[in-house]
Amino acid sequence: MRSWDDVAATLRELRTRAGSPSYTRLAAQVGQRRAAQGRPEHTSRTAVYDCFRDGRVRMDLALLEDLGAVLGLSGTEATAWSASLFAVQNGIDAARIVASDPDPATTATFVGRTAELTALRAHERGVFLISGVGGVGKTQLAIRAARDHVRDGRADRLLLVDLRGYDETRPGADPAAVRHELLKQLVDAPPRGLPAPEEQRALRAALVERRCVLLLDNAASADEIAAVLGAVGPDECGSLVLATSRAGLDWPLAQHLALDGLDPVSAVWLLAAYGRAVPVEDHDTALALAALVGHHPLALELTAHRLAERPDWSLADHLAATRHEHDLLRLDQPVSASLELSFRALDPGAGRTLRLIAEQPCGHLPAEAVAELLGADLASTTTWLDGLAAAHLVSGPPDRIVLHDLVRVAARAWGPRQDSPSERDAARERLVDHCLRAAERAIAATGMLSYAPGQPAPDGGEPAEDADHAWSWLTRERTSLIALVDPAYRPGPEATVRMSRLLGRYLDTQGLHQEAVVLHGWAVDAALGRADDSGAIGARGHLAAAHARLGHAETALRETELILAGADPATEAGADASATARTVRGVLAVHRGDLEQALDEFRAALALVDTGRTVRTRTGLLGNIGVVLTHLSRFPEAIAHQQEVLDLALRDRDWSLASSALNNLVDNQLADGSPNEALRAAERACDLAERYGVNAAASRTNLGVALTALDRYDEARAAHRLGSAAAREARDPDLVAAIANNLGDTERAAGDLDAARAAYSSALRHVVHADGFEAQRAREGLALTG
Repeated sequence: MRSWDDVAATLRELRTRAGSPSYTRLAAQVGQRRAAQGRPEHTSRTAVYDCFRDGRVRMDLALLEDLGAVLGLSGTEATAWSASLFAVQNGIDAARIVASDPDPATTATFVGRTAELTALRAHERGVFLISGVGGVGKTQLAIRAARDHVRDGRADRLLLVDLRGYDETRPGADPAAVRHELLKQLVDAPPRGLPAPEEQRALRAALVERRCVLLLDNAASADEIAAVLGAVGPDECGSLVLATSRAGLDWPLAQHLALDGLDPVSAVWLLAAYGRAVPVEDHDTALALAALVGHHPLALELTAHRLAERPDWSLADHLAATRHEHDLLRLDQPVSASLELSFRALDPGAGRTLRLIAEQPCGHLPAEAVAELLGADLASTTTWLDGLAAAHLVSGPPDRIVLHDLVRVAARAWGPRQDSPSERDAARERLVDHCLRAAERAIAATGMLSYAPGQPAPDGGEPAEDADHAWSWLTRERTSLIALVDPAYRPGPEATVRMSRLLGRYLDTQGLHQEAVVLHGWAVDAALGRADDSGAIGARGHLAAAHARLGHAETALRETELILAGADPATEAGADASATARTVRGVLAVHRGDLEQALDEFRAALALVDTGRTVRTRTGLLGNIGVVLTHLSRFPEAIAHQQEVLDLALRDRDWSLASSALNNLVDNQLADGSPNEALRAAERACDLAERYGVNAAASRTNLGVALTALDRYDEARAAHRLGSAAAREARDPDLVAAIANNLGDTERAAGDLDAARAAYSSALRHVVHADGFEAQRAREGLALTG
């Protein structure tokens, strides 16, 4: 605020936020407040009304402060309101006001920052620049470090100057006034009329002689620091000078210390220090609340005050309320005001970059994707991102540009006031298209050809330089790719259907079935909404497979019936969806123990694949048929099938199918009396799991099965436990049950019947199908162990 008109406008906003109470009511509330404080002064309705009018040349500061309080300002907000009122009244002289030597009693509660304090305590001289976003605790860290120097006897006092580089309510501090005021504090008879360089040298000498730590707070540029100290070299500063700034200033003579949010434990301590004690049972909720405000000290302080003001609310209530406020793009006013100060200091290109990044649902974005989002070249984009990083508004390496959660909320609220809806829509379309093309290249490079038969493979290039690179890229970007086609983001139905098609097999092979259900469910709805029967059938195929993997047998079967009723096997889309449906039905039949029906379904799917009209290959279905043949004890046929699958998968660099084939070979070679060959197959499968993250759970437990056959029980137990942990992480209950059964077999072979019974009982608790194969195994194991 710079004028009384600004003050009146702010009061009007506060009154609206408070529900527009009448001026008579406000006058009465001010009177009640004054009476409670022992100030029984009468306040008229007219005096209150005049405070809300423009054109005033004088105002009653005490009345304005009282109005702020009755309109809801408290704590930090009330302090900022009072300071702003003082600055407006004294604007002419504000440039020459210099604060020094703050009262220790006014220092805010301080927690955490152990590493940063250790770094600052290690030095008695030199210039340190502490940078970070507004409210992150730069000033408090500097004050604490300076007070430590005084306490330890390495300095006699702290002098503090607010340079006001980022202060819209007061002019920046005048350098000459700062130097003169500091010399008054340090020298009995400060010289007057010296040229700036001589005065700077005198100041530096006085700081050394009087053993002071100097804190230059809130600098907007390196020039502001240099104007006070001069161009001091690293060996010319005989005292400790701490400077704070929102930006990583270009000050090569200083040592730099960048601050981010507090660590989670310190953040919870700060909540408790300002708010109320956190019971042990509420610790996880407190951690979630602290994380929601980004472990940001100012936001934590304001949140803590709400905890204290509303003791009847649980921490879960506060968490839900804060999340709701963020969904509405509302932050505490001091936090949003502090962030907007940083926003307004950005050049236009960097500001637009921040706003458009904030609109996206991705947790991170690579620089190339940001360039597409902006419709700009990479060089310009990099310059803007560097500016945002210098202002501590984005973080991360170039391939993972990340926004602080509070910055994202504030920038999203800021964006609609700056960028037109059509511009934001165009940016979203560019980003979604870019990410779809990148995903298509990656999927093609992995060998999981999910595009339609006859469609040419996408051009090469980033991110899919090779299969290994593509797997890593998909692992890193998967969450963002799915978020981009969330209907709430309005990506366009064709984009959602296309992403479902691209990621369908990848999600399946990685065991990401919960994510698959979400993505493919969106795609079915999107396709039906645009009368895209082909897209709906394709998405249903992936959806049915995901439900089957999760043990949702009835839902999966219902989806396959819808596919087979609506698909035309003579078309590519119909043949592909029908093959998927037949495959899912075969899997469900295996779970039910109906092996002959499973064999029929898989062979029907293979016949559809052999028409050449599907995106599927023979490899996977041959593997499925081999598994059924194993269950039917037709081991030589099963081994032949799995060896063909392995050869095809290795040729195509399809590590997931290669791993599955090796795991299936383990069972067959054991049944065929070849335990050493089974062990070699299991070890190869574990190697693929380690290198490519495929089928880790199955590979580990199959290694345990092979080791059991060779009487290496301790190694087998360890392998089963590793496999069980991986299966639980993948949330695959059938696999958890299968591994428990395998562990039971190992314990029974080792002669520990109690441990075997416990393992079989665990398998029964986890089976999805009460009459399925693993349930039968568990019951047989319990019968054998008594």
